[in-house]
Amino acid sequence: MWRIVGGALLATLLAGCGAEASSSKPVAVNMSGAVLSGAEMPTGFLTADNQRVFEGMEPVDPDCARLLQLADVQTPRDIRGVEDAPEAHAAFYRASPVVSLAEHLFRLPSGRAARHVAEMRRAIVRCPRIEVETAEGDIRLRRVDTRKVKALRNALAVHYAEVRGRFGLSVVMAAVGNDLLVVDAAGSGMSRLTERVAIKALEKLRAVRAAPGPP
Repeated sequence: MWRIVGGALLATLLAGCGAEASSSKPVAVNMSGAVLSGAEMPTGFLTADNQRVFEGMEPVDPDCARLLQLADVQTPRDIRGVEDAPEAHAAFYRASPVVSLAEHLFRLPSGRAARHVAEMRRAIVRCPRIEVETAEGDIRLRRVDTRKVKALRNALAVHYAEVRGRFGLSVVMAAVGNDLLVVDAAGSGMSRLTERVAIKALEKLRAVRAAPGPP
């Protein structure tokens, strides 16, 4: 079960809206070029501050709590065994229907990105259902998709959705060499859109990594 701290789910989704996208610290050479701009997002999305998309949600089940911790990484310290690392971020929201989406990119020590994805995969298996308590009543989510998307090339995609389609959570995570890419989204009908956004983000990341000069 998840509880939404401080009341309405809408307030959680709209946290950070209306500000310019930002990163809290310098990034590695060319790394900022791997994150998406507002012009590359679907129509209706606006930029926001770097944020935890699932902020305010507290899973009671420890496996679901671990899943949320692994998915909603905002700083290098959110990744086990990492104190500091180059990072870049982009965040977006849509007002109607309400959706919040963030892209997080980290350049990690050798092998750490792949281990984080493996940890996420184990957490997903152990968390088949989620219940969210809100001021408007309970929202029950079930895991509807845990799959590899061919165009994402070894990325992990998972989606949780309410049976009537009012709300859902989506995560796409990939290790590209030592880079960890995470795309999180909360809102309704976000599974395929999150995957499309992640495909664009991966294309940009691979282009940056293939470009001449420092990685």
